[in-house]
Amino acid sequence: ATSSPVLTDAVWAVGRRDFPPGSSLVVFSDGVLEARDTHDDEFGLDRVLATLAGVRDRPAGAVVDRLRAQVRDHASCQRDDVTVLVVRRHAVPVASGAPVR
Repeated sequence: ATSSPVLTDAVWAVGRRDFPPGSSLVVFSDGVLEARDTHDDEFGLDRVLATLAGVRDRPAGAVVDRLRAQVRDHASCQRDDVTVLVVRRHAVPVASGAPVR
């Protein structure tokens, strides 16, 4: 079977951002934003930002768990994937062989 490329008309911007020690990067699928409740209200970016503000100093895994739980509690029936990735830059270098948390 042959597959077609996805988003063939998409335009992507390339740029650079500082990512100093202590910074976090949170990436999530559209299923997070588009999760709908029984009133057909989407979870939306405001709820994502509010959730992230409440777990700012928590470990990356706890951030993922909290955001996924908030989406699950909001959505009456989830039809799309809910994918969340959190990347942290540690303020202090992690010792070689030490587990990253």
